[in-house]
Amino acid sequence: MSWESEFASQWQTFMDILETNIRRQVKSNGSLNSAFVNSVIKNEV
Repeated sequence: MSWESEFASQWQTFMDILETNIRRQVKSNGSLNSAFVNSVIKNEV
């Protein structure tokens, strides 16, 4: 697997995790704040 395809795969996984967490946050709280998004990013990077 080339580094480009490996990067694309890892990037997509990261974006899927981020989207899932954001959707859960909005569903449970009815809103989204930047501190939550920043914490998800920090935990996944």
